[in-house]
Parts: sequence; C-alpha cells; structure tokens
Amino acid sequence: MRLRAFLIFLIVVGAVVSSGLAWKRFYVDRNYYIYAQVPCDPLVNSCFIGEGTGASQYYKKIQKLAYLVPACNGWNEACPPLKCEPNEPQCKETYCTPEEDTPCTSGIFQ
Repeated sequence: MRLRAFLIFLIVVGAVVSSGLAWKRFYVDRNYYIYAQVPCDPLVNSCFIGEGTGASQYYKKIQKLAYLVPACNGWNEACPPLKCEPNEPQCKETYCTPEEDTPCTSGIFQ
C-alpha cells in the first residue's frame, strides 16, 4: 500500500512539474515558433498565390520565434507585418518554388 501511494505521489509531482515547465516555456519565455502568411511583392519575389475576396492575394510564409515578435493586439490596432531582420538567424522566409504543387508568381525582377 505504501508503494502504491508513493507511485501516485510521484506521478502527481511529475505532472505538476511538467505543467509548470511548459507554462514557463510557452507563456513566460515565449520560446516557440510562429508561422504566418505575410504580404509579398509579386514583382520582386516568387510569391504564393492565395484566393482573396475578388482578387488574388500574394503572400510568403514566415517562421519566427514568438519572443522576437512585438506585442500587438490585432483587434484594437493595426499591427505591422512580420518580417525577418538581418540579425535574426532563427527567422525564415519561404518563397514559392515551381516544384511545389501550389500556384506561384514568377517574380519579374528576380
């Protein structure tokens, strides 16, 4: 009986510690990636083509660490689009390539 109570205690303590570490990583440190589709200039880059309301929308994909994204409330204010700064090695912009099965622009000035 004592062994069973000890095992239950270890499981509960492990769950609490694991939850606390996850909470710290995701809510305090914001140590996770944000994936977004941001506007792209089809004259300069090879952009993905998305269906918009009435016209095609051109976008590129961006992957950026959450703690590098400025805090912004999109419901109350206009937020600047995400972009990779030159000194951000863990930020990645993905442009469309013809090998993919998605429609792309060619990028006239590439």
